[in-house]
Amino acid sequence: MTPITTVRDYLKSSVAELRKVTWPSRDMTIRYAALVIVASVALAMFFAALDFGLSRAVTFALERKPAVEAPQPTVPELTPDAAPAAAPNTTVETQPAAPADGGLQLPPLETPKP
Repeated sequence: MTPITTVRDYLKSSVAELRKVTWPSRDMTIRYAALVIVASVALAMFFAALDFGLSRAVTFALERKPAVEAPQPTVPELTPDAAPAAAPNTTVETQPAAPADGGLQLPPLETPKP
């Protein structure tokens, strides 16, 4: 068989099969098309509402403030009248502040004299 006869036989059998098909009437085609359009619009509206609701819920959950806030420490204001007075003839010695890294503070090294 040549390629031309193969293509011709294929086209003849395709036309014969298409003649056996029962095609819907114009009325049925319009009804089915309308049904598909209405179902598509309804599903689109459903998914749009679902998406809107879920995005609002997530936004609300992420923006919500914590239920219990930690109390803020209060620092009393010191005025000259409220400051405690030192006893007469007393000296106040201050301790050096601890290093910021929390390690031990070593005294400075003394250099030996020659």
